[in-house]
Amino acid sequence: MTMNEKILLILVHSTQNIGDLSLLEISIKFFKKYFTNAEIVISANFPKEKWYKENGVSVVPSPLVLVGNIQSASTYLQIIRFLSGCLFTILYKFHLRQFIPKDWKQLLHEYETTTFVAAVPGNQFFSTSYFGWPYPVKIFSVALTIFFGKPLYILPQSIGPLRRWWEKKLLRWSYSKAKCIFLRDKTSLEVALRIGLPEDKVIFSPDPAFVLKPALRIEAQKLLRSYGWNPKKYSIGVTVIAPMGKSLDQKLINQYYEILIKALIHFASSHSIQYVFFTQVAGPTEIEDDRIPTRIIYEKLKKQTETVFIDTLIPPSLLKACYGEMTIFLASRLHSGIFSIGMGVPTLFIGYLTKTRGILKMLGIDKYVIELQDMDEKVLITHLEKLWNRKEEITIDLKLKINDLLKNIDLPYKLIWERQNNG
Repeated sequence: MTMNEKILLILVHSTQNIGDLSLLEISIKFFKKYFTNAEIVISANFPKEKWYKENGVSVVPSPLVLVGNIQSASTYLQIIRFLSGCLFTILYKFHLRQFIPKDWKQLLHEYETTTFVAAVPGNQFFSTSYFGWPYPVKIFSVALTIFFGKPLYILPQSIGPLRRWWEKKLLRWSYSKAKCIFLRDKTSLEVALRIGLPEDKVIFSPDPAFVLKPALRIEAQKLLRSYGWNPKKYSIGVTVIAPMGKSLDQKLINQYYEILIKALIHFASSHSIQYVFFTQVAGPTEIEDDRIPTRIIYEKLKKQTETVFIDTLIPPSLLKACYGEMTIFLASRLHSGIFSIGMGVPTLFIGYLTKTRGILKMLGIDKYVIELQDMDEKVLITHLEKLWNRKEEITIDLKLKINDLLKNIDLPYKLIWERQNNG
């Protein structure tokens, strides 16, 4: 590739989500490995986050930012701005650019000048809210690629659940235009077939976060000790999911918090353990900040159990190394569980949406997941006891499965390189 060529990464949410950040860092790493001279530009929902500047990464605002969704503008105003964005795109195409606001012009310029577009790994398209907004705006991020005639690649994602016919139709229309559609779990592969995505374009590829290299163990232990962790005691790592607004049923979320408190207190009463609560996601908004509900749970648990709360955001590699010091893990955030099983730590997952069970099915360990809607105190305690009693056996099994999984984990980036160079 030449110095003038460019890769545009779209559908990036926030670097305050350590799972998302790890996927972004790994994608950049692999693209730099295969496309050594290409410039990488990111279209992000929170483009002003300091990570971009600190790492010298070029970033532009996503359509979600430009329509006002991130700023929580009224839905009516967002629709007006979205329709305006469609008009700006047409004006840009016909070189009537003096009428286009600066931010829109900047975003459209990146689509126009990029060599190809890659949609980052993650769970991008699923049904939310009563009316499905802002789903069309997210689709628009993909549609701009088609509008400007650029090659499109979908890096390992989950898709669904999708409740509405028009959501399925929009996804089929936009993703069918991609050169390759990499999906990371069994459930998404099934959804892809049901909604009619081209079978010859759909390829299974594991979540790239499995390949994240952990920091040194001594660094992890030093950090954990600074928060009061006792290396001589058995440790149960825990991540708690934030309310997530319209993405999740708030009644289920509140029940989940209550069940978690009761079950963890009960489990500690019969085991000599310490709980270590981690921050997997610290924003970018309050409804996404895991620290808020974790703090409440921690305050209640510390009165009756030995409990540590690491309330700062830790870089992905160091966080993964910290998870490796746990005896077992209770993961409510998907990537906290991917990090922990990647370190060979027996992990019980709390599943939400369909991505968690789908990914665990590919590994043959979906018996270690409790769906959010199926949680109750007895079920959670029973699963924790089973995990605890089989922890040594599970650790050996996990290491074998993860090693096998890692063999072709850079396949998407390699195939993209081959497609781009061979036409």
